[in-house]
Order: sequence, then C-alpha cells, then structure tokens
Amino acid sequence: MFASITRTFSDVGEALCPSHLGWPLCPGHDGRTCTTRTRTGEQCATCAHDAIYARLDAELPVIETEDGTCPGCNEPPAAGAW
Repeated sequence: MFASITRTFSDVGEALCPSHLGWPLCPGHDGRTCTTRTRTGEQCATCAHDAIYARLDAELPVIETEDGTCPGCNEPPAAGAW
C-alpha cells in the first residue's frame, strides 16, 4: 500500500507521504474524526460530500408514508410521470 501512495505522490512531485510532509488531518464533520490528510487542512472529498448530504437531509426532510404513496400528492410514486 505504501508503494502505491508513494507512486501517486511522486506523480505530483512529492516523494514523501502526507504524514511526513506535515499535512494536517481532515477535520471531519458532525463530530466524526477522519484520518485523511489534506494539503490545506480542509475537509477531504469524502467528508465534504457527506457534509453536503447531511445538510440536505436536515434542511429537506422527507415525510414517509406507510402505504408507499407520495406525501405531496397522495398518489403512488411516478404516477404523475406517466
């Protein structure tokens, strides 16, 4: 695994791994820790993606129905699409 990391970083001109380059850890999100190191100390792509979807889930709650109908129009999903 280390050889593949070294090869990847050597492609962009780095001969050392992120830990030995002193790159800070990703801050994670929602209190979760992340072990990915980034050049700038900002969120890694995975944490940024997860944070976007967590924010959307919080802002756009979906009301689930027990009978499988759309909560907006009380019809089966995709009934209006046809």
